[in-house]
Amino acid sequence: MRRREFLILTGGAAAAWPHLGRAQQGKVYKVGLLIGGFPTTRPVDAFVDEMRRLGYIEGQNLAIELRAAESRAERVPMLAAELVALQPDVIIARSTPTALALKRATTSIPIVFVIVTDPVGTGLIRSLAHPGGNITGVTDWAAELGAKHVEMITEMVPNASRMAVLWNPRNPANTIILRDIEKALTQRGLATIPVSATSPDDLPAALEQAAAGNADALIVASDTVASANWQKIIEFLAQKRMPGIFPVPSQARDGALIAYGVDDTESYRHAARLVARILKGGDPAELPAEEPDRFELVINLRTAKALGLVVPASLLARADEVVE
Repeated sequence: MRRREFLILTGGAAAAWPHLGRAQQGKVYKVGLLIGGFPTTRPVDAFVDEMRRLGYIEGQNLAIELRAAESRAERVPMLAAELVALQPDVIIARSTPTALALKRATTSIPIVFVIVTDPVGTGLIRSLAHPGGNITGVTDWAAELGAKHVEMITEMVPNASRMAVLWNPRNPANTIILRDIEKALTQRGLATIPVSATSPDDLPAALEQAAAGNADALIVASDTVASANWQKIIEFLAQKRMPGIFPVPSQARDGALIAYGVDDTESYRHAARLVARILKGGDPAELPAEEPDRFELVINLRTAKALGLVVPASLLARADEVVE
């Protein structure tokens, strides 16, 4: 996968793409992209690659306008309004808070969300089959995923009695995730220690709270703050010798003990296909929102060894990938 260079402008709010060429003929479609965290190359490259496969080539008949809030929730409404003012053909929203901000900012420009949890429960759309309004997209969370995270981390740490959950109370989707995880922990007789981070500045105190509460492990909810600072979380867990489970498979490849969730590059490819259908005249109100059809389990044996853990054979047998 090639690496895409990002040019971050004043305040870190906007990013510009290097164009593939300037010889543009006919209509140039403009696609906005609003990210709550920091712009990263891998998932966005997947989107650009899929759009190219579908006949929309950046620098020829496709232009992309990206805005990134850098995990600062207060920036999201301003950046949403900025993108809407550009009158793009479609806007992609990564995360529930960015999608909700765009929903408030426009009722006419089509919006395609990605990496969003429970779009019906958070009020983004009416139903998955018939979204209604100007919004459709790709979810990243199935109803049983919270219970799966609890199941897997308790298999890894069978003597656990207290689990910390890192979540963001400003993210409506995290309320749903925390509820599901608490329910699963209670059913297993385990105590929940919710630790919250609404911005990167909150993260150190939240992690220290988990350690001070004698948590046996940390469950990381899917959120912009956590996803933009996952390396810091992994470093903290290594320092405290605390196991943790993460929601993005690639995070286990890069040092997390275990991760179970949706590959975000695949989510962006699905989003590209929805964007292409809209550019061809499709109505987002009648384009069904897509649920994940595959979750990946990645286990990092190096991290397990460093933590003094033996990964159960039953868990290894279910893993899609084991990092040795």
